Amino acid sequence: MSYDSYYGSERKNKGPNILIILFLFCLIGFAIWFITQKDDPDRKRITESGFYSDDPAIEMNGTNYHYSQLNEDQQKLYRIIYQGCKAVSPIINLSSIKPEDCEKVIYAVRLDHPEFFWIRDVVYSTSTLNGLVTEISFTVPTDTEAKIEKLENKANEILKNAPADEYGKVKYIYEYIINNTDYNMNAPDNQTVYSALINRSSVCGGYASAFLYLCDKAGIYCGYASGDIIGRGTHAWNFVKINDKYYWVDVTWGDPTYENMYAHADNLVYDYLCVSDNEIMPDRILSSNPLYSEHQAYMDFTYPLCYDNSLNYYYLAGCYFEMYDRLAVYNYILTQVGINGKMQIEMKFANESAYRLAVFDIVETESFWDKVSQELNKQYGIVITQWRGEMSENFHRMTIELS
Repeated sequence: MSYDSYYGSERKNKGPNILIILFLFCLIGFAIWFITQKDDPDRKRITESGFYSDDPAIEMNGTNYHYSQLNEDQQKLYRIIYQGCKAVSPIINLSSIKPEDCEKVIYAVRLDHPEFFWIRDVVYSTSTLNGLVTEISFTVPTDTEAKIEKLENKANEILKNAPADEYGKVKYIYEYIINNTDYNMNAPDNQTVYSALINRSSVCGGYASAFLYLCDKAGIYCGYASGDIIGRGTHAWNFVKINDKYYWVDVTWGDPTYENMYAHADNLVYDYLCVSDNEIMPDRILSSNPLYSEHQAYMDFTYPLCYDNSLNYYYLAGCYFEMYDRLAVYNYILTQVGINGKMQIEMKFANESAYRLAVFDIVETESFWDKVSQELNKQYGIVITQWRGEMSENFHRMTIELS
């Protein structure tokens, strides 16, 4: 009896062990087959079903500015969604995720990755038991992969002529987009990078997405920002980091044809290239601010403070004046004509007080105006024909034309 009891017990233990071994053997065999059958239709079907696992080591293109502000669980979800979008998958299956986490992560992915230009209309599938999201899906047009390739080729073509230094690249990208894109409220898909770089017709969302996309490709630390322009509606722009300092860039407002804001529509505007908070933020409300007209909780990200003014285009050009200095203005005008041969001279002033002093001295003080004109005529045979001033809460600029 004791032997039978022992033997019976031993047989009961052997059975499950054998089944486990067989199961593991089959599982390993399937894994080997699945990995080696790259072109197998079943493998493709399984891959396209939307199952992606979190991989902390996954390399993601770009700065991923918003990703860095997510918590650990949200970052895992971000990486899974990134993999799905990279594979142009219409379906991404998830473990049960809170809807608010899903909203925040998808918002972050959209802001960080303009190359995923098709992820607009998102459908959430939730469990009826707990209301958690188990699947997200996008509408992926059939020509999406062809568009991605076209966009990448275009970016490579654009950037092959970019300067080597960071500021030079930023300025080059700023100029390229403005010179090759028309501002058009009726442009198709006008919030996307594709509309700006391929269709060459877009609005602020497309301009900002194109700038981020090209900066990412060029290795420039860049981010996407949006919010309200007080009294004018919603808007999108960018920020960059160069030499560990942050600067704002608004490509849309650099386009002289934007809503006919500028009289000199034939000249590219540099007022919004690498500027500080003082230059650009007084009339803007970031999307993270509860006062933003379309604010939602998932938009609560922080954005950099931009204090430095050393890369301001006018500062680098020597025509940015912190205060009005008659001699400095006089020398600047003559230098621009004599050395650079310019017939249109722009000067920018740091504040309204300096600007008004310049206007008063140059326009209303005839002796100074006459002195500048006489010297220009004496040395170069030209005279000042007119001047114009542009003043807003953000900037104070004077333009002098010669003939």
